[in-house]
Amino acid sequence: MEEFRISPKDLYNMDESAFAIGEIEATQRIINASIREKFQAKPGRHEWVTSVECICADGTSIPPLIIFRGKSMQYQYIPSNRPANWSLSYNTKGWTSNEHGIEWLRQCFEPQTREKANGAPRLLICDGHDSHITGQFIGHCMENNIHLMILPPHSSHLTQPLDVGVFGPLKKVMAAKIDPLLRTGVANVQKWEWLEAFIKAHQQVFKPQNILGGFRGTGIVPFEPRKVLERVSLPSTPPPQTRFITPPATTPFTDAVLTSSPIDMNAVRFANSALNDLIANSNGFRSGQYPTRDSTRPGSSVPGSISVTAMPEPTRIGS
Repeated sequence: MEEFRISPKDLYNMDESAFAIGEIEATQRIINASIREKFQAKPGRHEWVTSVECICADGTSIPPLIIFRGKSMQYQYIPSNRPANWSLSYNTKGWTSNEHGIEWLRQCFEPQTREKANGAPRLLICDGHDSHITGQFIGHCMENNIHLMILPPHSSHLTQPLDVGVFGPLKKVMAAKIDPLLRTGVANVQKWEWLEAFIKAHQQVFKPQNILGGFRGTGIVPFEPRKVLERVSLPSTPPPQTRFITPPATTPFTDAVLTSSPIDMNAVRFANSALNDLIANSNGFRSGQYPTRDSTRPGSSVPGSISVTAMPEPTRIGS
């Protein structure tokens, strides 16, 4: 923001929020336990509707684009309380798409923010959804002095102002608006009924305190990155493993093995005696009877030589 001198009035965040018509958010109710009557929420028909939203760091917002599921836009979808500057669209699923992304940028965002920017660069923050990173979307931003900032994957719950300050309250208020209608026992919620409730919820939630709270909570305006960094859980470093080193086994022979030319010939005699004793008596390791440097053996080898005694053949047991 400092590099391009972008002021809060030209700093925006856009994202989509999907709603299922008839969906009720879980709430707690206090009822009389003595009444033997079962209570059950009836969500009705589930049909997706998507709202494309955009808020500004100065506390304002851009009128949304509402995408319904359908093959054409029917006038009966439009309630009498719809603001004139709201945009409506449709597709076969009720979700956003690459086409809706570029049309929103061309027909909603750029025209409605151009005059306020007055030639200054604008910064648009959004997540990495496919509709935000198409060639047409990026190209239109470059042509109109709009800097595009893509948030890191799986971080929008911490770094996106709409997620932090607006979408949560919007879902709760919307559920409260739809709840009385569903309690009447209607089987299906009509599109116009849903939109009528959404308009009221939108006007109640998209207020400066919620919008500014979203930018403040993400540490964007004012710029305080520690607000996000302090909430990021780093993977714990496993404690260093203790490696146990088994000491090498030692025997009188290994103690007497020479690794260099000896100066004392007594060392040669002792090594020769220890080797011969190991070969001649394999039980020496168990009995612990080994020659020492001060011991003498009758018939010991000639100094400097090693005598080898062959081991007897093992006795075969059985046929």
